[in-house]
Amino acid sequence: MNPEVEKLEQTYPSVDLAYTFAVASYDVALKRLDIVDNRLQTVLALGATISLSVPALASARGLGFSSGWFVAAAFAFASAMILGTFARVTGSIILINPSRLYNKWLHFSEWEFKKNFICYAGEHFEANRALAGMRGWATTLVVMFFILEGLLLTVWASLPRP
Repeated sequence: MNPEVEKLEQTYPSVDLAYTFAVASYDVALKRLDIVDNRLQTVLALGATISLSVPALASARGLGFSSGWFVAAAFAFASAMILGTFARVTGSIILINPSRLYNKWLHFSEWEFKKNFICYAGEHFEANRALAGMRGWATTLVVMFFILEGLLLTVWASLPRP
C-alpha cells in the first residue's frame, strides 16, 4: 500500500462513516430541490389561474383596460411569470456521474474511492443547496409580484367608472 495513503487513513479514520452520509446527501438534495420546485410551480399555476380570470370578471363589470393601474398589474404578472419560469429552467441538480467513476476512479483503493467521493459529494451538495436556495428566493419574489399585482388590481377595480 502507498505510504501516503496509509498516513491519510490514519489521519482520517472515519472515512467509512462519512461515506454513508455522503451517498445519502444526494437523496437529501433531490428531495429538497423537488420540494422547492413543486412550491414554485404551484405558486406560478395558482397565480396564473387567478390573474387570468381577472380580465373576464372586470369586463363583466365594465372596467376599462387602458388604466395605468391595470397596465402596472399586468407588468407585475408578467414579471412574476418570467422570473418564475427563469428560475425553474436555470441550473440543474448535480449528481455523481457513473461513467466518471468508471473512467477515472476505478483504479483507487476502496478507502481512496470513498475519500474522493466524500469530497465530490460535499461540493455537489453545496451547489445543489445553492440552487435550491436560489429557487426558494425566486419563489418568494414571485409571490411578492403576485401580491403587488393583486394590490394594483384592487386599486384599479375600485376606481370610479367614467
